[in-house]
Amino acid sequence: MQNEQLQVSETTEPKLFTQSELDEILQKRLRRERMKSTQVIRSLLDYIQTLNEEVRK
Repeated sequence: MQNEQLQVSETTEPKLFTQSELDEILQKRLRRERMKSTQVIRSLLDYIQTLNEEVRK
């Protein structure tokens, strides 16, 4: 089975990307990561505000 896998690997050409394709992929990834970070920060800020209100009571 290992030989069969090697043969498949050897015949499959790797996917090559242009610089603009890489840039687009990276931009999309960064946008997703920034959105996640923004959501986490908002949640933390809400939590801090809630804690602050509880302390003041």
